[in-house]
Amino acid sequence: MGSDLELVECMHREEGLRELNCSNCKYCLSFPIKAFSEIDTLVSKIKDLIYNQINLAWDASKVSFFLKVVLNEAIPNAVEHGILGIDSAQKKALHQELSADYPAHIQKRWSEKNKPVVVSLCLSPKRILLGCHDSGEGFDPELYTMSSVNKNSLLKLSGRGLMLLDSLGVNLQWNAKGNSVLCSISDKTLRERKLQLHFDKIFHVGVEEFDAQHQKLFGFFNLLLNNLQESSDDDTLLATIVELTNYVHLHLSAEEKKMREYNYPGYDKHKNEHEYFSLQVLSLHDKVQKKGEALDIEVLGFLVGWLKNHIAKTDRGYTAFFRERGVS
Repeated sequence: MGSDLELVECMHREEGLRELNCSNCKYCLSFPIKAFSEIDTLVSKIKDLIYNQINLAWDASKVSFFLKVVLNEAIPNAVEHGILGIDSAQKKALHQELSADYPAHIQKRWSEKNKPVVVSLCLSPKRILLGCHDSGEGFDPELYTMSSVNKNSLLKLSGRGLMLLDSLGVNLQWNAKGNSVLCSISDKTLRERKLQLHFDKIFHVGVEEFDAQHQKLFGFFNLLLNNLQESSDDDTLLATIVELTNYVHLHLSAEEKKMREYNYPGYDKHKNEHEYFSLQVLSLHDKVQKKGEALDIEVLGFLVGWLKNHIAKTDRGYTAFFRERGVS
């Protein structure tokens, strides 16, 4: 990446993304990226603009977290799916075949194409607007919306870290073609000290016991988010994951017991979803405890997305059933 920053007219207006148009931007810049190794340099450059040139009073650890997640998720997605045309099935097969050599393989193929991914930055005191734009055929942006999240799509998606950003209240928007994504991070979000998943009304199921347990599950995931933000020690991370694993078992067992007690008609389907989620949480536990792996943003994004979707759709399906039977 060259050392000069190219000042450009806001490209987002050309993408037709009206809700996220620039307004009084201090900077509107584009950065052509040709190698994954340039991402850290770009993060540092953007942070320098924020703190040394326009002196915005945002929490430094949160700025770093959001910049790294957006760029380390969006750029590989743009390269793999946009520039190289690799679909999810092909990506999975390549991962299995190449393992640790996969990133180098993708970088080599990307270099041969000689097509950069363009990262755009529009910076104002109100927000960071970060974009990632490629020359590919795009994809169906609906795959990334809350309304379409399900077990099968989550298993196939790349970019699950972007779903986590959406859960944290960051505004994500794609163009109609699906080869350009914008991420708007508000001043309020960047000023708050801690990353937080908010337990909104959409997650209330009307059974006091389960609402309290769901809220506690959100609390465990907030602890894991702050582990990512603050790079807590391994013992703290493992202790949180052990507590999460145990509490997931307690909560799911409590729900299933209540369903059996009242002969809930959706019990079998509900239990199958619980078993799937339990396996994913146990897998996270094993990776961190037995293999010593770091907490993966994609795995965490997947678990958060699954839990939110499950509560908002599947769990709320029993609200009327239990209310009619006097359970609240």
